[in-house]
Amino acid sequence: MKLIIENKSDLSMTDAMILINKVVIMGKISNDNKQYCYCTTFTVAGNGYVIYSDVNKKSDRLVLMNDKNVTDRPI
Repeated sequence: MKLIIENKSDLSMTDAMILINKVVIMGKISNDNKQYCYCTTFTVAGNGYVIYSDVNKKSDRLVLMNDKNVTDRPI
């Protein structure tokens, strides 16, 4: 199985891989254990990030993006 990683955030690939690794370690917990978590959010140094997952016939895809709506502060 192939894992495709798209870093559409402002993080370096090294920092992005730290977040991606956390999702991969959790395992395939969505879609009846066939897919990585649909949507995982992180806050790094006050900036919000989200990782979306997608599953295809021959690959899994994880997309990391900035998300201004993700915050570690109470609303």
